[in-house]
Amino acid sequence: MLNSLSWRIVLWYVVSLVSIVMMLVYTHTIMISNTSFIALSLLLFYIGAVFLNSPLISYIITLCTWLSLYTILGILCTVYHDVSVILYQTTVLELLITPLYIILLLLSIPLSYYLKYFIIRDKGDILLVYIKGISVSSIIRNVKSTLRVNVVYLVAGLTISTIIVFKLGIYTINATIYFVGVIIYLILVFLSVRGYNYLSILLSFSSWVGLPIILAVLFHPVKPSIVKTVKGLSKGKGIVLGDIQAVLSYGTPSNMWTGIPIGHPKMHHDIWYWRTSVGKYILNLRSQTNPHILIVGSSGTGKSSLAKYLVKELLDNYGIPCLIIDSHNEYVDLIRSIQGEVVYADEISVNPLDLDGVSPRERIVQVADTLQRIFRLGSLQRVTLEEVLEEAYSRCGIESDLPETWSNRVPTFTTLLRVIEDRIESARNASERSRYESLKPYIRLLASSVFLETTIPFERILRKPCTIALAKVPGDQVKAIITEVLLRKIAHYMYLKGFTKSDLGIERYIVVDEAHRIVKRGTSSPSLIGRLIMESRKYGIGFIIITQQPLDLDEAIIANTAIKISFSISEPKNLDYIAKCISGYTQLNRVDVIKQAIHYLPRGFSVVKDCTSEPCIVKIRY
Repeated sequence: MLNSLSWRIVLWYVVSLVSIVMMLVYTHTIMISNTSFIALSLLLFYIGAVFLNSPLISYIITLCTWLSLYTILGILCTVYHDVSVILYQTTVLELLITPLYIILLLLSIPLSYYLKYFIIRDKGDILLVYIKGISVSSIIRNVKSTLRVNVVYLVAGLTISTIIVFKLGIYTINATIYFVGVIIYLILVFLSVRGYNYLSILLSFSSWVGLPIILAVLFHPVKPSIVKTVKGLSKGKGIVLGDIQAVLSYGTPSNMWTGIPIGHPKMHHDIWYWRTSVGKYILNLRSQTNPHILIVGSSGTGKSSLAKYLVKELLDNYGIPCLIIDSHNEYVDLIRSIQGEVVYADEISVNPLDLDGVSPRERIVQVADTLQRIFRLGSLQRVTLEEVLEEAYSRCGIESDLPETWSNRVPTFTTLLRVIEDRIESARNASERSRYESLKPYIRLLASSVFLETTIPFERILRKPCTIALAKVPGDQVKAIITEVLLRKIAHYMYLKGFTKSDLGIERYIVVDEAHRIVKRGTSSPSLIGRLIMESRKYGIGFIIITQQPLDLDEAIIANTAIKISFSISEPKNLDYIAKCISGYTQLNRVDVIKQAIHYLPRGFSVVKDCTSEPCIVKIRY
């Protein structure tokens, strides 16, 4: 229950009120000076600043406690005319009009921020975050809504308040302090994203006594967010993604986040909506069902900046290095800054036809799958491709049913190109010739220096952070094949040598930027990356997949990433798809609310969904 800020406000108000009443009773016996009350009030303020994670709320609660006590005593005086009650009220008033008390309490506000940071390592203030999320238009809308729906109860509350004012004496300080409390109470009602129900309006006559209660309702269910900053986190506890702005909530809308221009329907029944919240979003990878991360968003929204931040944080917090498939050489400077390895893809070569511990037949099927998906080959081309691949292995003396031949030197795409050219020359008719000619342009493209014998030093690139710089490799199709071959070889290498698991169960993260260009959605069977993601713990690999077009990605990738982070997307089909993926299920307006948020997100803001909580809107830290 104490995880809710509203309950903490109520509890602290009660504790403060009881503490002061007890001292008042004690004072009446031995006549303690005002200095003792000032000391008690300051003590309650400082403890409240830490307990509530907000010096401003603690300041309000401290004043409300004294003012509500004064109001209660004033009403009791009109009923009982007891000398003790009058003495208590006089003591409270003397404190409230003491300049020294007011000055000390105001000076304590900045000091309390340092105290709060020293104890809980948090410099912020929940109240300031909440106020920033309130717009003038929402206040005007709420005033109109409250007046229209609850006008009868508002009039009733003000009528009761007026009667109490006359009872207190219309020109007395008692009446003035009481009525100011009524007005502030109503202002807090109007500050809510929706006006409260009739009971809250009617209870406006409670003045200062009810003000902490309505303040508590205003913040329900905001958490106090006693969360340490990055410097305060012990190594490996989590990665601070940024500051939480709002959490997807279900219920009657209140305290709605106004950071994006989403329409706020005037409803009195339960719906999904973005409720203002505060605190640090800490990504705890240990609590996820798998370690994989999907980052989506339009160009320029901050995807790569977040990925660079994650690369550094994974190394610092978990000691896990990253291997980056870098389509545009964006990560070269980052990797050099952390003493990593930069490998330019145009300066090395990999052979997709290497057996790497599998049979020739299995490798033929895998290569055919890859080329069919990347080049969009037809079924007849696929059959023809398998035929020429089998002959290429045979020309090197490698036969599927003779394992002793598997150690022979394997063919390359140059070998495959010669097989196709020979088949074209020996074709018996035009139909047969066209079958092989349809494959020749693709194989000619691949019969280059990039796909000769494998020269990449896997032991070196897997020892520390590394980026495979693909910018100078011609064409997305060649980049896609290089990526698949590299990943297949890395997985095989790590599987053979074994790996030392971190406490996340993995040894390395692989970052695939611009994934929609090199891991396209293809046949019904998963892509290589899709299969590796599904079997990641077998190989000790985690993935960070980055894309502008999630709809073009292999479905196995989307389905098996536990952490999904979406920056702004405006393209309708991709927007609809990622909203459904983040939602997880459809209920009433849940998908639509997520979709609207993603569409209107400013740069640097994202919707984050992991396995442990509802989607959140987070201002990302870079």
